[in-house]
Amino acid sequence: MDSTIYNFDFHYENGMNESATNHRSSIDWRLPSSSLRIDQLYLDFNFIQSLPNGVFRGVLIHKLSISNNRLTSSQIDPETFQGPTEFGLKVLDFNYNLIDGYPIALKSLRSLQRLSLRNNRIDRIDSDAFERCTSTLENLDLSQNLFEEIPSKALNRLKNLIKLNMHDNVIQSVNKNSLEGWCRKLKSLTLSKNGLVHLDPDAFHQCNQLSELRLGGNKFLHLQANLFDANNLSKLQLLDLSSLRKVDWIEQSGNNRHHANHFDEENKYNSNGNKRSKNQLNLIANNQSEESLYEKNILSQLKWLQFDFNRIEKIPPEMIRLFPRIKHLDLQNNLIKTIENDDFKGLNNLTSIILSNNNIRVLRTSSFENLKQLESLTLHFNRIKTIQTHSFNRLPRLQSLVLSKNQINYLWPDSFYNLSTQSRSLTLMLDDNRIQCFSVDCLRNIFLRNNLEKAHPQQNRSTQFVQDFSLYLNISHNRIKTFENCSNYWTFSQRRNRKNFEHTFNQHHHHHRHQQSSRSRIEISVLDLSHNQIENFQREFFDEFCSNTLSLLINNNLIRSLPLKLFIQCKRLQTLSLNYNLIQNVRNDLDFISDETNTNDDDMIGLNKSNSNDRDRIIKHFSIQSLSLHHNSIVNLQGFAEIFDRSLRLKILNLDHNKIESLPFDIFHRTSLISLSISSNLLESLDSSGDLNDKCFGISGSLKYLDLSKNLLSSLPKRILHCQNLIELILSENRIYLIDTILMRPLSRLLINLQRLELNQNPIDFNHFDRKIRADFDFLNNNSMLLVLNLNHLNLVRLQELNLPYLHTLDLSWNNLNSIHNRIFSQTRNIRSLNLASNRLNEIPKNIWKYITRLQHLNLCDNPIDVLDSSSFAGLKFLRFLDIRGLNLQFIDSRIFIYQSQISTLKISTYPQIRSYRLQDILAKTDSLKTIVVDVQESILSHQIQWAFGGKLRELVITGQHLNIIVPDAFQGLNNANDLTLRITNTSIKNLPDGLLQFLADIRYITIDLRHNSLSTISPTVFFDLNQYDQRQQSIKTWQSRQLLGGIILDNNPLICDCNLLWFSRWMREIFTEMKSINVEAAIHAKSTLSLSKCNRSCTDESKKTKKSNDDFDEDNYDYYYDDSDEDDQNQNSNSHLDHNNRTISLISIIDLRKEDLCHSCAINSWNSIASSSKTSSSESLLIWKTSETLVYYKYYYYSIILLLSIEIIQILSFVSKEIVLQMLRIKCQIFL
Repeated sequence: MDSTIYNFDFHYENGMNESATNHRSSIDWRLPSSSLRIDQLYLDFNFIQSLPNGVFRGVLIHKLSISNNRLTSSQIDPETFQGPTEFGLKVLDFNYNLIDGYPIALKSLRSLQRLSLRNNRIDRIDSDAFERCTSTLENLDLSQNLFEEIPSKALNRLKNLIKLNMHDNVIQSVNKNSLEGWCRKLKSLTLSKNGLVHLDPDAFHQCNQLSELRLGGNKFLHLQANLFDANNLSKLQLLDLSSLRKVDWIEQSGNNRHHANHFDEENKYNSNGNKRSKNQLNLIANNQSEESLYEKNILSQLKWLQFDFNRIEKIPPEMIRLFPRIKHLDLQNNLIKTIENDDFKGLNNLTSIILSNNNIRVLRTSSFENLKQLESLTLHFNRIKTIQTHSFNRLPRLQSLVLSKNQINYLWPDSFYNLSTQSRSLTLMLDDNRIQCFSVDCLRNIFLRNNLEKAHPQQNRSTQFVQDFSLYLNISHNRIKTFENCSNYWTFSQRRNRKNFEHTFNQHHHHHRHQQSSRSRIEISVLDLSHNQIENFQREFFDEFCSNTLSLLINNNLIRSLPLKLFIQCKRLQTLSLNYNLIQNVRNDLDFISDETNTNDDDMIGLNKSNSNDRDRIIKHFSIQSLSLHHNSIVNLQGFAEIFDRSLRLKILNLDHNKIESLPFDIFHRTSLISLSISSNLLESLDSSGDLNDKCFGISGSLKYLDLSKNLLSSLPKRILHCQNLIELILSENRIYLIDTILMRPLSRLLINLQRLELNQNPIDFNHFDRKIRADFDFLNNNSMLLVLNLNHLNLVRLQELNLPYLHTLDLSWNNLNSIHNRIFSQTRNIRSLNLASNRLNEIPKNIWKYITRLQHLNLCDNPIDVLDSSSFAGLKFLRFLDIRGLNLQFIDSRIFIYQSQISTLKISTYPQIRSYRLQDILAKTDSLKTIVVDVQESILSHQIQWAFGGKLRELVITGQHLNIIVPDAFQGLNNANDLTLRITNTSIKNLPDGLLQFLADIRYITIDLRHNSLSTISPTVFFDLNQYDQRQQSIKTWQSRQLLGGIILDNNPLICDCNLLWFSRWMREIFTEMKSINVEAAIHAKSTLSLSKCNRSCTDESKKTKKSNDDFDEDNYDYYYDDSDEDDQNQNSNSHLDHNNRTISLISIIDLRKEDLCHSCAINSWNSIASSSKTSSSESLLIWKTSETLVYYKYYYYSIILLLSIEIIQILSFVSKEIVLQMLRIKCQIFL
């Protein structure tokens, strides 16, 4: 008999039907007869605690996944897999359970190919564990368990093991025999994050097939180079040596060889002459000579090298010679200060280099020269201030260059000389720097080959290549004011560093002179100039930048007029965004058009621009399709008529948040507008005697979305009644008080196609209309296709029957309804969402539920309802969302949700006035609950939510303006959740207690949201036990990145940027690095979310100047350094909504914090505070002393800091004059700094 193949998924998100709740604690059912064959069976994310005898008897399963449950070894019966599955099971996933020993039941599996036991409590495996699958098992995952050694005896039975993962165990030593016998076919071995101290040089001598080796996150003090001998690891392609404490490379000759496990006097100084810490890793190359080492080509097949988080200060040449053919090199989060010209010499196969989060200050000439295969170079978040000429010369295949979040203040003309010559596209990221002047000269020879081909096309292929090339250029969040020649900035640089300036000037002068004779436009497809200080566009911008630009973003600048030339010269421009500027009108700059503009015959017909007739013939049409001008100062659109008349392809127009008072006659009639948004303006009327024929603004055939909200309209505009194709009409927040009865018929015709109508927050007085209109909303007829109707804030007292058969969303909130007519929905039975919040309802309108039985979303918050009983929501069996916060409850029945088996989201208050109120009892029947918002009305959160939620809870939100204290055990009972987002938001909490999250430690995946509170700092002890926090290294020893896939969100708190937040910054950077190996998308999302979390820089401008002048300026490292911070402070613009562009930035992302920035500045701040005060108290003096101590602590760790002052002197600081105290602090810091 042929078997039937099925795929079954009992995952907690996939029920068998809408009401099913797969909240299983055990599997005590029997699968069907032997005729059933299941290819894949998923039982993940339940609460299965046991697997009884023969549970899978009579069924053949090929893949079984029971991850994220509560299985223990003792509850898995030895005969669990008895039957066909014993012979047919190939893939078994027991990840994330509570298994504390290798289950006996697994020993019976004969065809097992892949076994995953990740994140359990297993500490050993019997030698006969794999006796029956000795030839079949290929992939074994034992990561995140408690193994103290590699289970060699058990593994010796495996003849075909290909992949072994033992990441995150407690293995401290790997001996010569640990891998012997079973690793001959092994291709992937992971031993990262074990705390390994010793790794025998001969450990891999039998692992000839190994291609992936991960050793990161261990505690090696020595690694000998012959560990990676090509004779043993000739096929190794991936090597992870990340997070190995502080690494130092030592290459030893045969006559001066040290033992790998011996730390003696001869070996206590590193190659720089500094004393080596005993926690510092020595990578020792035990070879006869440097030449023999290179000739031997150790690890010549290695393609991928992870060397991040190792605190190295330079790129060791020994490391490069060991791995000559690598393609991917990750050196992020180290302490690298410089890139030497020969650092990457010989690495001709490199395609990707990551140098983010280092201390690089200067990119020197030819730093990355001649890397012919390089495609991606990431230098994000360094201290780069200068890019010398030809720094990226001859990188023909480069596709991505990231220089974001550095301190670049100027780009030299040949900074990107010959950058990319063969790639089809290039992404150049220069955002978040300090660039003031951006000249096309720095991009002139970026595509040297492209320009030559364009000037001398020899074949069609080359010409086509030039046309197809695209550049994405992001120079947002800088200080750019001009696009003109930047020679005045060179002059300033010359004053700062004359010698280096002259050298660089002479170096690029020849190229610059050649450019003047052969100028060509830059091929930029997408250009982002947002968040700068641009006031206008010079000729250089039009001539050089935008001829082939498709998308242009110039948001958040200082532009006062929109140049017409922008649409003429940028002939291919399709998307233009000029939001958050000061635009008032269009600047007619056609007089500037000349032969230099290179406009073709289609664009220009005549050159006589003295009269309007000729001007009309100049431009055929523009290519613009989307134009956004919101948040500007536009008053009159008549001046924009010339743009709209020639924008025949314009489909999307956003004019929100301007000062527009009227819409001129036929202003849009030449466009193809589909979406028009004019919200938040000063429109009082859209109807006048001069535009009676201007039906629907001249775009009735195309307009579908119209937003006129937040204006001053006093009546329903007649012009919109002719918009027969309108789908969405938004008229909310106007002054409409009258709907003329004459308009009822045309309004009814409009509603035939209309799907969304918003009339909310208008002073419409329905009590003054005739009875029929007031009772029935006659214009809302039964022919309407209306789906969404918003009538909130209309001062409605009563509402009679509606006749809208297709309506599914109705908003009646913020009215004065004290009752709901029984038959209001008798003809409107398709309602899915109903909002009755903030009315005057005294009781639940039970009588209307019979008409809207499919209701899924119900909001009743902030009504004076005083009773909720078991019948309050009877009949709403499909209800999924309910908001009952802020009621005037005096009684609530614990059986309130007896009929709501599908409710997934609940918002509720704690109601302290009800003595018998227990949230645990109320939620006892809500097994499907996934999201709950608890409005805490008390000042302390303690017992209110303990043990209240089931295992399917995915999101818990704690709010309450009165809440200011949370006790440590407030979240007790939440450990049953598998995947949880915890939000503590919109409270008055200033401090979080130690051990707050101790009861959430077992949650598999967690996101922590602490936005909108009053937190000024956050301590690691909130998340971790004090014993786990490494004070010296400022990091967490046992952090688990797999748990924090959603990250920690802290934005909108008054956080102070000081040294107390440094632990958090480094910790999260480490988490993101490991998260990438688990889920790349989750890592990117978590990092981008945390980037929004900012803190207030506590250092004053004066302190920054002092720091720069005393410490930063170095002629060797700061060639032609130009800092405009002083000028910026003197020339701040008064424009309020752009103030962040002109003042010194006071908010920085927490993830960007580094001790070198903060602690020094904070110490200087303390000096300034002393100098400015008239008296210094004892406590203030002690605080100042401690602040200066912090600098020493972070810079030199456990050095003795008692230099000049004894404890006795500190105690009597209050009796010493402030001048003496200041002098002592200065002397002290000078010694250390």
